[in-house]
Amino acid sequence: MRIAFSTLGCPDWDLETILSRGREYGYDGIEIRGIKREFDLTKVPELTERVEETRALFERYGLNVACISSSARFSSPDPGVRRANLESAKAHMDIARSLGAPCVRVFGGNIPEGVERERCEDYIAEALRELGRYAEEVGVKVVLETHDSFSTGKQVAAVLEKTDHPMVGALWDIHHPVKNGEPPEETIKHLSGKVFHVHVKDGDFTTYTLLGEGKVPTLQILKLLKEDGYDGYLSVEWEKAWKPELHDPEVALPQYAAKLREYLSQL
Repeated sequence: MRIAFSTLGCPDWDLETILSRGREYGYDGIEIRGIKREFDLTKVPELTERVEETRALFERYGLNVACISSSARFSSPDPGVRRANLESAKAHMDIARSLGAPCVRVFGGNIPEGVERERCEDYIAEALRELGRYAEEVGVKVVLETHDSFSTGKQVAAVLEKTDHPMVGALWDIHHPVKNGEPPEETIKHLSGKVFHVHVKDGDFTTYTLLGEGKVPTLQILKLLKEDGYDGYLSVEWEKAWKPELHDPEVALPQYAAKLREYLSQL
């Protein structure tokens, strides 16, 4: 397993700072969620008209693009809203292809009031099947995060079963299922063989903490992932952009990297 961090954790850094700190802290890759507080990646020049320059910069620093994280979500009963999110997801998949990223993150979203869960699962699965077909064209997988109304492995697995596409899998955010009462051994039982990407963050379920200081059994989860054959990225998602009261990235990102390396050495 390799380690990465999401740029959500350093919203004020420019791309070269992201890469130089990533190398300094010992990371293998970068998950791009936004740059300089622009979170629609189709509006980031480094990822569109300057993509060749960006690829060269990643190569210079010896880092890979671990994932492209979109904001696309598919729980709306409005077909027009779902279509707009589909097009956004595809645009982010194009960015991923141009940068050699293995996957693009999407959300299920929150279930709207008055919409049954099963109907919402159908909306999401329909969208994911279309993205799966596009994924075959561009060579980039789609990962559905344990998040929002689909925060447990059981909930994500239900959607993936309906989707039934080999290019569509799970992003196991290790914090969210535990917070929602699902033990890690249950999560991996539901998602076995379907985990394509992992988000790492610790917390006490009121706020996020440095790794090892919260209630998320990270070492246990890493052991479960190894037993399941996972060999992808462990991507630190430090939500500094959304929660400015958290530790600065200069504190959190090196701490998470060092602690993850310590845990990995124990596997």
